[in-house]
This record gives sequence, structure tokens and C-alpha cells, in this order.
Amino acid sequence: MELSPELHAWSEKLRAASLALSIAQQRVRADKEARKHSFWARFADLLLQSKAEKTEELAAAELAYVQAQAKTFAGQWVVSTAKTALAGCEADHARYLAQRERVATATKRYNQTDKWHGLAQDAHNHLLRAADDCSSASTTEMIDLISSNKAVSVISSFNTSSAADSVRRATRSLQALSEALPKRASAESFAEPDDLLDLLVDLAIAPAFDIFSWINMGKLDDAADQCRKAAEKVEATLSKLNASVSRTAEQREAEQQQLRQIAAPYIQAAAKQVPSSFGVQVPASIE
Repeated sequence: MELSPELHAWSEKLRAASLALSIAQQRVRADKEARKHSFWARFADLLLQSKAEKTEELAAAELAYVQAQAKTFAGQWVVSTAKTALAGCEADHARYLAQRERVATATKRYNQTDKWHGLAQDAHNHLLRAADDCSSASTTEMIDLISSNKAVSVISSFNTSSAADSVRRATRSLQALSEALPKRASAESFAEPDDLLDLLVDLAIAPAFDIFSWINMGKLDDAADQCRKAAEKVEATLSKLNASVSRTAEQREAEQQQLRQIAAPYIQAAAKQVPSSFGVQVPASIE
């Protein structure tokens, strides 16, 4: 098989490095053989690295380096050669370009859905945390009402402040989710499956978060209850998003598989031109 000039050059580098290591190994064997008849020579061999051994070590390192570089080059060469061959077939190239657009669309859908899922998960977690913090602050507040202990009063004040912070975080994360999800008015410009348009959070739950009216004496339990109710609404959306993330991930993989199948014959044909000594792994795609 006649190699391309580039592959031939790397093949020669591999051959030279392999030969250098083989010669170095022969010299190490000869050196050890010569030491057999001398106790002190054998003793020195145990303690010190001989010149022959050092040369062998360097030759092994050089071969490993050349092999790694040759493998990298061969992989790139296969991709480049496959791309050129594919571009030369008008029908397959047109199919490939069209399929690549489908992959891009599927990837966009997955990324967007995954982003929504992350925002919904954050909002849900923050709401539950805020509910727990408000309940804890309410309990401490009740103890403070019947106690004259200053330490309890300090703890109650700290817990109430922490609860207020938690509600603020929950409000921000809920608003971020509400603003990120698509509105039906913009459905025409949003390249997503129709069922994703149902993944809307009721914006009416966001204005209900008025921490200045909640985080007050006797209102902490109400705040905890409101946070849990909001979390239940977000959980319904989160459940739909879980299914959507899985579905869009599967769609993306299916489209990518179709793309790989179109390029596969060209990749295999290019890979067959690379000698096995390169140790190249056949690329899965040309992207």
C-alpha cells in the first residue's frame, strides 16, 4: 500500500525510533553479558545506571513520544481525508450538511431544556429551603416570646434574618425561572416541540413573595406555607422538564447517530490507509 507523503514521513520516524530502541536494548544485553565474569562489575550494575541503560531509557522515551505524535497526526489525517472525500460526493455531502443542521437544532433544544431544568431545580430547592428556614425561625420566635433568655432572643433574631435571606433567594430563583420559560406569544419564533410550550410557571406566584409582610412577628408560618405551595407548583413544571430533558437528549443522540452514519464509510476508507503501527483509533465523526 502506497502511503501519502505525510504518513510516509511519520512512518519513517516511527521506524527510526523503534530501531534506535532495539539497538539500545541489544547494547544493554551485551553490557550485562560482559559483567557476568566480574563480581564488582555486577555489584556496580546493581547500584548504578550504566551508559547503555541510560541510552535505552532515552530511546524508549523518544519512541513513546514519536508514537504519540504519530497517533495524533494519523487521527487528524483520517478526519481531513474523510472530509475531502465526502465533499467530493455531491449527494452524500448534501445529506451530511442537512443532517448537521438537524443536529444543531436538536442540540439547541436539549441545551435550552436543560437550562430550564436547572433553573426549575434551583427554584424548587430554594423554596423548600426557605420554607424550612421560616418554620425554624417561627419555632425559635415562639420560644423567645415565653423566654427571658437573651441568648434565645439573639438566636431568634438571627434565624428570622436568615429566613428573610432564604425567601429573597427563592424569590430571585423563581423569577429567573419565570422569565426564562417561553411565552405562548413567542411560540412562532421558538424552534421547540409544541409540548414544551406547556412548561410555564404561573407568574402569579412570583408577586406573592413579599418578604416585608411575611417576615414579621406571627407571619413566619404563613411564609413557610406560601413557600411550600410555590414549591409544589414548580415541582409540577420540574417533573415535565425531567421528561423533556430525557427526550431531547435522546433526539439529539439519534440525530448525531444519523450524522455519523453518513460519514462512516469515508472515515473507514481513510483509516484503512493508515498502517497499524500508528495505533490510531478510528474517529467516530469528522466534526
